[in-house]
Amino acid sequence: MFLLEKEMLDNILYYYQNQQKLKENYAGKFIVINDKTVVGSFGTWQDASVNALKLLQQDNFFVKYCG
Repeated sequence: MFLLEKEMLDNILYYYQNQQKLKENYAGKFIVINDKTVVGSFGTWQDASVNALKLLQQDNFFVKYCG
C-alpha cells in the first residue's frame, strides 16, 4: 500500500510543479496524470475517470481540473 501512496503523491507533486504549463496546455479540461505523465484530457471529471480506468486498468491515477 505504501507504494500506491508514494505514486499518488508523485503524481500530485508533478501537477503542482508543472501547474502553469499544464494550465496553458489543458485550460478548461480535466487531465489524468499517471507515472508523472499526462495520459489524457477530458471535458468532465466522469469522462476522465472512466477513460483512465479503461486505459490504465488500475485506479492509482490523479484527475485534476485545469482552470
